[in-house]
Amino acid sequence: MSYIRPCPTCSPKVRNIKGTVMFTYKMKYDDSGVSLMSATSEQVYQISPFNEPNAAAVMEARQELSLVGVKRTPISAPKTQLQNQGSLRYHFSGELLQMPIPLIRIKNPDLQLTETLRQLVQNNEKGDTKEASAKFLQMVQLFRVATLDQIEALWLQFVNELSYRPWFLSAICAAGATDTFRFLKQKIHDEKLNIWEAAATLPLAFHFVTPNKQTLEVAS
Repeated sequence: MSYIRPCPTCSPKVRNIKGTVMFTYKMKYDDSGVSLMSATSEQVYQISPFNEPNAAAVMEARQELSLVGVKRTPISAPKTQLQNQGSLRYHFSGELLQMPIPLIRIKNPDLQLTETLRQLVQNNEKGDTKEASAKFLQMVQLFRVATLDQIEALWLQFVNELSYRPWFLSAICAAGATDTFRFLKQKIHDEKLNIWEAAATLPLAFHFVTPNKQTLEVAS
């Protein structure tokens, strides 16, 4: 949902339903606290399912609720002195969370990473976007289980290939593993990425990375 682009021209062209809702509350304050005396709501909707030239159907609804009586006296908050219990402590699970996509059998990550990246670039150049999307998801899975040394070896193999670098960095960001995050941090600190690559990969890496103790140590 974060990457869905809304259509800016669709809404002005056709709006089948539009309306407004208004709520009014009346509150009463006393020694025992706050009481909601009444609540009023008014809704007005205009519906035009078939783009009628003359007018649209109007639906109006009102509702009013009033406080009749109180069966039990509201309990006031006890006036006790709170004690400092210290700071909050968080525990992050260490297992690798699987993504809701078809998983592949991983036997040799080094070889599979190389072959999948080549197939991804070739399918994209041929215009086969469906197959390229499948290969990209496989790249993400492979990066999630690859070690830092394996990622570094693949980077050295394709670092000078301009058509491979964007796909490599995009899959690294989407993997969201601690080693992929550590790899990006090293490359940015070593200035192995240009300013545009760093600006594009860093926000995505923070967005996808799994929040655990190791990742927090790398990010700090």
